[in-house]
This record gives sequence, C-alpha cells and structure tokens, in this order.
Amino acid sequence: MGAVTPFTDLHVIKIGEATPLIDRFVEFWKDTSVDQITVKSFSTRAGQVDETQAQEKDWYFGRRSERHPCRWFWSSVIILWDGRIVPCCHDMQGKIIIGNIKDNTLEAI
Repeated sequence: MGAVTPFTDLHVIKIGEATPLIDRFVEFWKDTSVDQITVKSFSTRAGQVDETQAQEKDWYFGRRSERHPCRWFWSSVIILWDGRIVPCCHDMQGKIIIGNIKDNTLEAI
C-alpha cells in the first residue's frame, strides 16, 4: 500500500475470435506504463454468459467444481469502459453500480 500511482493490469479473454489478436494486444501495451497484462481463460461471468459460447480449449484452468469467496473484492476496483464502477470483475453488464469515476473520486466512492 502507499503507492503513488495505481497498479494497472489489463486483461484480455482467450476465446475464439480474440485469440488471433492477443499477441498484437500484448505487443501494443508491453512498453507502456501498464504494470501487467493478463490473458484470462473463458468464464461464464457468474452465470451471465452461456458456457456453450466457448469451446473446451478456451477453458485454461477447467471448470470449477466448488466456489470460494473472492479475494479481489477487497483489493481492486473495476472501472467499466464508460466510468461506471462495479464491485466485481464478473459484472460485465454493470448490474451492480457503486459509483462513476466521472462523477466522484475513488476515495469518495
């Protein structure tokens, strides 16, 4: 803690149509101030996406048989493309909005 700047981690999801673009994505961002680039496996996004949309090879880590509490909830912030802030990286539709970075500071939110 106590960092002067935020830790920036860009994510891209490995699914069929994105796979050919992943190398270009990484190449574009690798020499910038981004701290980390993560290629993630397909997820159903907490049941928001039908798992039949991804082929078995897109599941890097396999299907989970049990669920565990999310540790990221207490240590990260998820800002959607339009500034809305959601408490969970799986809320890709913005169903649970806790604020908007365009309207308030992160500290206020």
